[in-house]
Amino acid sequence: MLQRFELPSGTMLSVEEHWPRDPGFPARMSMLSFWLEDVRHGFTVFKRLEEVDEGDVPPGWMKHRLIRFEPMGCSCC
Repeated sequence: MLQRFELPSGTMLSVEEHWPRDPGFPARMSMLSFWLEDVRHGFTVFKRLEEVDEGDVPPGWMKHRLIRFEPMGCSCC
């Protein structure tokens, strides 16, 4: 992700796997996040962590569209 989004070295990255319990969600999903200037950016991939590959990562030009806001109360956020 550092290269894809042209992130400075030392950027905090978070990679998490979740087991949502809400109806309609997969058994596992992965959440990937990074912080730029104290603003969290991230995205969710509806796959197990070990199944996530480069094709699941959004293109670099979407970096500023990946700003994450506070969770909305569902287990996916």
